[in-house]
Amino acid sequence: MPMPKKIFLTFDDGPGPKTVEIAELLNHLGVKATFFMLGHKAEIMPGAAKRVAELGHEIGVHGYEHKFLPTASLREQVQEIRTATYILAKITGKVPRVYRAAYGRLSPESIEILKRALSERTRLRHVDWSYDTLDWQKVAQGKRFDPKEIVKKAKAGDVILFHDGAVGKYEAQAGERGGNLLRALPDIVAGLKARGMEFEPIEKRFQSGQRLKYKLRCLAKEIRAKIEGYSKRRRRR
Repeated sequence: MPMPKKIFLTFDDGPGPKTVEIAELLNHLGVKATFFMLGHKAEIMPGAAKRVAELGHEIGVHGYEHKFLPTASLREQVQEIRTATYILAKITGKVPRVYRAAYGRLSPESIEILKRALSERTRLRHVDWSYDTLDWQKVAQGKRFDPKEIVKKAKAGDVILFHDGAVGKYEAQAGERGGNLLRALPDIVAGLKARGMEFEPIEKRFQSGQRLKYKLRCLAKEIRAKIEGYSKRRRRR
């Protein structure tokens, strides 16, 4: 019997104005996804975070304010990971299991913080992506992304990156990003299902069916962070 072709839809930078609608649409389409949420946005929109969790989607941590970890202080990194984890756990009633660093970049310190996100028994696993749809870029350029392009390019085992929210100078585009997703997701899901794909939320860093490319990308980023940590210690001597 052939192995099922799995695909993993992930959404960053929320909750945004359309996050709940996106989560409800996915449920209607028979799909469970992973939403990597920001702590400060969840504080502003706790009902949205709670509703997404109630619908059965996985809630991951995306940091508190979307800070770039390699240039953040230790205190800022702790806030990005531990504070955001606590906020999301308190709102949803479930301790998150997965984390995605802002811009996908880890730091030496973050690797250690992830091992004890809330306590000795609470470990977060970093989740990267293998296919970036660049949906944020399309919105910034005043364009809509083509569902057919995503259906064509996606491969079995891909972790696909979308954005249901926005930060920084793109903050005002959050609603438009969400609107684009609401228009495109039915065709994306239908097209991928027609190719025999099965959808799963991400509950840990590595899951059955994920692409080797994705796994190597994850390991490479962790190794890079560890090398940066080694270089820092050498410079201090």
